[in-house]
Amino acid sequence: GDVEPAGRGAVGSAVEIVANGETYKNAVHTPRGYPEKPLTDEEVEAKFRNQALNALDGDAVDRLVDIVADLERLDDVRELIQLCHTDGKAT
Repeated sequence: GDVEPAGRGAVGSAVEIVANGETYKNAVHTPRGYPEKPLTDEEVEAKFRNQALNALDGDAVDRLVDIVADLERLDDVRELIQLCHTDGKAT
């Protein structure tokens, strides 16, 4: 069947590949990470680490992951705020 365009405000993607005279189509209407297809905790952490390493050094990212994993027990947010500052990024 044909890949139909999504409605207004919809997310997703479709691809159509023609190779050796054959046409292959696939569509993803709801990508991973949306409420209908949530990421696992491990996927969320991996995504955070990947993005955070663009602004923070590895030690800061590791510490942030540790703090957030036990956020309910955090008595003082100052360390969390300080770790989020990018002016101390290691090069």
